[in-house]
Amino acid sequence: MYFFSNFTKAQQFPNEEPATTLQTSNPYDGLHKDFNNSRLFKRLKEKHQPKPYWKSNRKMYLAVLSTSYLFNILSALTAAALVFMFVMGLTNSATISAVITAAALLSLEYMKRETAGKLFHGALQFKSAPSGLIATVVLLSGISTTASYFGAEATVMQFTRPVQLTDMSDQIAPLEGQIKEIDDQIKSAAQTTWQGKMTPRAQRTVDRLSASKAALTDELVRVRQRTDEINDEATYEHEETTAMNASAFAFFTAFSELALLLCLFYCQYYDFRSFAEYAHVSARDAAKEASGRASNGFRRMNGEGRNHYEESLDMANQMRQMRQEVSERPQIGFRYGTHVESSVTNENRSLVPDIQQGKSANALRKCACCQDEYVYGHSRQVYCSDVCRITAWKNKRDAREQRTQTV
Repeated sequence: MYFFSNFTKAQQFPNEEPATTLQTSNPYDGLHKDFNNSRLFKRLKEKHQPKPYWKSNRKMYLAVLSTSYLFNILSALTAAALVFMFVMGLTNSATISAVITAAALLSLEYMKRETAGKLFHGALQFKSAPSGLIATVVLLSGISTTASYFGAEATVMQFTRPVQLTDMSDQIAPLEGQIKEIDDQIKSAAQTTWQGKMTPRAQRTVDRLSASKAALTDELVRVRQRTDEINDEATYEHEETTAMNASAFAFFTAFSELALLLCLFYCQYYDFRSFAEYAHVSARDAAKEASGRASNGFRRMNGEGRNHYEESLDMANQMRQMRQEVSERPQIGFRYGTHVESSVTNENRSLVPDIQQGKSANALRKCACCQDEYVYGHSRQVYCSDVCRITAWKNKRDAREQRTQTV
């Protein structure tokens, strides 16, 4: 019945628009365009765009580097109080003590940065660290931490303001004035005599004034005792607070020494990670380029004869000779590396970090073609590079053709 009534209305009013219409376009197109032109989109695009490690962590590196120098300054300043007082007791000269303190602390902080940097650098690059260098870093850090700890305590004790004691003069002065006035009145009353004796009235006055004086004296004693107790309690609380602040500041300086080592480690890790990432990419690009040259040489060999085959063999011999020359001299670079495909020399290979876990420089295997040692990437790899693999395949094909011709 409802459908029939709507149909009748449509027949009667054909030009009337319906109450609702279907949306045929995306209503968010305009908003999407506005979002693409907004600052938020540009910030998010910059934030989520892939970047190399050195670029994506540059700000953190600068912050950590600045913080490490702040820790060096804090360590030197806190240790200066202890060193200065010690040297001052020996030389009894403020100028000489200041010069010796500055020279000693600057040398200590410089040696800490250098030795810790070399230790972390060797640990990251060569996966090992000399025991002597470790002992030196621990010794310097221990000396610096000890000097900073006790120097921080001495600094807090030296520069803390003394406790403010309660002044009792404001409370004692009125009482002492009243006692003095009573004494004067007693003396005046004692002079009232009759026939050489104090009159009864004067005696009663003296007794009354003496009682008042005794009450004021008791009040004076109570005020002094109460003030002394307040001052003693304030002095004790001040000493406790000062000792607690000194210990807290000393522990903070000790924590700063540890934080300094962490900052120095991250600085070395940033340099290592940034260079290792670049070295891996460079070695991989070199491998692809050499592999492409070898493939093009063998491809041209199939169409133009043996000239390019001999050219490829010459290139393989040159690579073998270059690897042999490099292997004869001491290796400088990363101790752990992976064998990158194709013509990556030992010099470049030493710059490649250990990307595959568990593949160390000791995992060596002799190439089935050139008999040179290489770090294999998987268990079925028998050739050190694509050049040797293609050369071996070509030798097998030639031998098979010779046997066929002989038969």
